Amino acid sequence: MFGWSAAGRRETGDRGQALVNIIGEGANNAVRHGFATVVNVQIRYANGNCHMEISDNGRPPAKPVMEGGGIGGMRSKAAVLGGMLTVITEPRFVLRAELPGGDYV
Repeated sequence: MFGWSAAGRRETGDRGQALVNIIGEGANNAVRHGFATVVNVQIRYANGNCHMEISDNGRPPAKPVMEGGGIGGMRSKAAVLGGMLTVITEPRFVLRAELPGGDYV
């Protein structure tokens, strides 16, 4: 079984795996497309949901973001669990994921 802890909570199973996959894809995109050298991941729990934000010091997109396999895949992983993914492009590129639930460690 897959599991990890963040912000005083333990994530296991599908939700834990989805968070790891979204973090990995978000970091990959930040480096590959934005030429980031620093990627920040913040995870917090509020109102019964897991809120995750991925930001970086890279360049914002020069043109509108076309949702392909990367962002579409992250959005899909969140949606399967009843969550959502938000993409912010200005003033910098930020991904926000919100997934329902989470268990205390």
